[in-house]
Amino acid sequence: LNLGGGTDIAAAVGYARELIHEPAKAVLFLITDLYEGGSETDLLRHLAALREAGTTVIVLLALQDGGPPAFNGQLAKEIAGLGIPSLACTPEKLPALLERALAGQGAGE
Repeated sequence: LNLGGGTDIAAAVGYARELIHEPAKAVLFLITDLYEGGSETDLLRHLAALREAGTTVIVLLALQDGGPPAFNGQLAKEIAGLGIPSLACTPEKLPALLERALAGQGAGE
């Protein structure tokens, strides 16, 4: 399966979803700026299904030391509305934010 040659995040998440056999034990890290070239509706549907099945999903939007991060803020808000943490931070803050997200505490500030 070729998932490259464009940004079809929904296809990649759908494929990953097929590979998860024990959702309650799985953690999916999605590293993306959320500029979806495929279907945002399908992406949200896959993410919601993963979450509902008990999979821990964390989205890493940006990891940088300076300047404003570039990502699809509207889609990030929709994903956050599903109860999925979406993180954009500096490298120093990433471990603490991941720890909180994995503990189910949300990303905080």
